[in-house]
Amino acid sequence: MQRDNEGTSVRVALRPGQTARLLATISGVLVAISLVVKAIHSPIVEVLGLRALLNVDNEANIPSLFSSLLLLGAGLLLFVVAARSAEANPGHRRYWRALGWIFLFMGVDEATSIHEHLNFVGHVLRRIGVGGMYEGAFAWPWVIPGVIVVLIVTAAFARFVFALPGRTRTLLIASAVVYISGALVLEMVGGLAGAGTGVPGPGLTPAVLVAHVEELLEMLGVTLFIYALLDYSGPVTIRA
Repeated sequence: MQRDNEGTSVRVALRPGQTARLLATISGVLVAISLVVKAIHSPIVEVLGLRALLNVDNEANIPSLFSSLLLLGAGLLLFVVAARSAEANPGHRRYWRALGWIFLFMGVDEATSIHEHLNFVGHVLRRIGVGGMYEGAFAWPWVIPGVIVVLIVTAAFARFVFALPGRTRTLLIASAVVYISGALVLEMVGGLAGAGTGVPGPGLTPAVLVAHVEELLEMLGVTLFIYALLDYSGPVTIRA
């Protein structure tokens, strides 16, 4: 962090290693705190509402805000990469911009839980007796369209990704694997372990542990993605 000569603004340089280490540390700390407040039986935790505020498997709290900001930050960074690649690789610009819009939507979705509304479909189908497919691994109905979206995005961006430099390609694929392992694979495992891990009560059940690993992988996946972008484009300076 630096202050300019006039002292009226602050410049923060986002460098790949430093930024990734900071974000990964925050992710780990949030998950660790969440496990602690989920495990302990204390009236103070209940009275202060700490379990709801700090549980990574809940919505509209501190961990979900951090996850949302991670995704939004990645989205904005993608637009920076798109601008920088306009001259060197003009054909890549539209792909970077498209990814930017996708990540901005994911950030908004993380904050507002748009995808969770698809769970209503499963509840309705179960009530009328045709919701058998929404059991076990598919306990959350949004998982099925989520898999379809992943396949579509993979097909649409595969050629672009494989045209990137080897190091960047490897980092982007690795970040996608880590994120999808949490967002979809462990979400299905959580369905098998028992849905409803976001319950307010204490206790580290298998479903709760799966949910925490899931959220950690999502955070680390986006962190690795941000590292890949900064490593590809070079440090980004923010002025405030």
